[in-house]
This record gives sequence, structure tokens and C-alpha cells, in this order.
Amino acid sequence: MRPVFVRLKMSQKECKRLMDENDKLKKAAEDARGKPEEATQDEDKLINEDTLNEDLKEMREALDEKSKELSERTEELEKTKKDLAALKEQAAGLTREYDRLLEEHSKAQAQLEKDETQTGGEKKSN
Repeated sequence: MRPVFVRLKMSQKECKRLMDENDKLKKAAEDARGKPEEATQDEDKLINEDTLNEDLKEMREALDEKSKELSERTEELEKTKKDLAALKEQAAGLTREYDRLLEEHSKAQAQLEKDETQTGGEKKSN
């Protein structure tokens, strides 16, 4: 379970880094708009910005996918915990029933021995 959280955290950091880089590029593009000698650089930055936006979009999609996967795994974990609790309860019930039957058997054995002793004693006196 931990690796999912680690990957999610790494995806969040990468997303944050790309967003910061995107902001820097936007600011640089705004600063360079008034300077004709840097027009080529501005175009390169805009192309780079588009690439970064695509990367950012992919990272967000990956983050959404991982979040969905995390939710599904969390639901599976909760279901498994409930199943385990039910099995423990069932095992406890079976143990109680076994103990009851063992006690009942013990009483029946004692009664049988008592009956045999009484029957055997009556046969000897006759």
C-alpha cells in the first residue's frame, strides 16, 4: 500500500515542479513581449510552454488515475477488514459450540458410566 502513496507523492511533486516552471515561462514570455530581438526566444518559450502544458496535463491525468486506484484499493482493504472480522466472529462461535459439545459429550460419558455401574451392580446381586 505504501508504494502507491509514494508514487502519488512523487506525482504531486512533479506536477508542482511543472506548474512552477510553467509560471516562470509565462512570466518570462510576458517580460520579453516588448523586446523584438528576443522574438525567436519567445516563440521557443511558447513552444516549450505548450510542451510543458501537455506534460502537466498528462501528470494531472496520471494523478487522477492514481487517486482513483488508491480509492479502489482503500475500498478493497475495508472489505477485506470486514471479511476478516466476520471470520474471526465465526471462528469464535465455532469454538464456543465445540466447547459446548465437548461438555455435553463429557456429561453423556459420565451418565453412561453411572448407568453401567448401576446396571452391573444389580446383575451381581441377583
